[in-house]
Amino acid sequence: MDDLYIEQIVEKEETKKDRMKKIIIVIIACFVSVILSYPKLFGGPINASPLIIIVAIIANYRFKKLNIEYEYLFTNGVLDIDCIYNKSKRKNIFSAQVSDFIVMAHIDDTEHLSGYSALPVKNFSSGEIFGNTYMFITYYDKEKIKVIIEPNERLLKGMLMYMTPAKLFVKK
Repeated sequence: MDDLYIEQIVEKEETKKDRMKKIIIVIIACFVSVILSYPKLFGGPINASPLIIIVAIIANYRFKKLNIEYEYLFTNGVLDIDCIYNKSKRKNIFSAQVSDFIVMAHIDDTEHLSGYSALPVKNFSSGEIFGNTYMFITYYDKEKIKVIIEPNERLLKGMLMYMTPAKLFVKK
């Protein structure tokens, strides 16, 4: 039997909260730079230049952390979710066997997801609710959680091969 491998990238939409974080980063960086260049504090902007450069590097690093994509990797029944920061740095943030999912349904499917409203949520989607936004319930780190993803049709079909139809409710 051939191995099943499906890969999908979902870009996270910039929210108002993300824009506010960027504005705050710029304001803090500017404020700190002005304070550091005050003549009586560090002897003026020339002596404070290395510190101002460090502030700019930290602000740039924080900016890059706000540009996020999620990559879903599905291999032989295992769903891995990686977070890609600024299209360059990758970090694995979730991994689970889909056969261990308690239930998976469209995020608007209140019939199958109603009993799980109090669980903590991990959102690995673009942040918008589309026709392909699904939620599944599983155990992760010995805790029951809700996970939000945006699988395409190919990924859903692959997951259906490893899940019982009584656990996966595909929106029609």
